[in-house]
Amino acid sequence: MSALGPTERAWAEALFEAILGPVEAHGLPPFASVDKTSFYAAIDHAPGPAFAPGLRAMVAAATFAPLADLRFRRPFFALESGARVRFIEAMVESPLYAKR
Repeated sequence: MSALGPTERAWAEALFEAILGPVEAHGLPPFASVDKTSFYAAIDHAPGPAFAPGLRAMVAAATFAPLADLRFRRPFFALESGARVRFIEAMVESPLYAKR
C-alpha cells in the first residue's frame, strides 16, 4: 500500500515545491527535477509502522493550516506560488513551536 494516495501526493508535491523551490537552493535540487517514481518508492518502503500515518497527518495538517491564518484563508494547494512560499516562511519564523 502507498504511504500517500493520489490526492495526498498532489498536496505533498505542492508543499515540497514551495519548500525546495523551483530552482536549486541550499544545496538541494529543485523538486521538479526529483525522480518522482524513486521518491515515492523510497517513501512507500520507509521503515516503521508509524511512518505512513505520520506522513499523511503532516501533509494534511500543512495543507489545511492556511485556512486558520487570516492572511491566507485557503488550503495550501489553492494558494498561488508566492503565497505558498510566504506561508512556509511564516511557519518557519513563527514563535509557536507547533507551527515550526
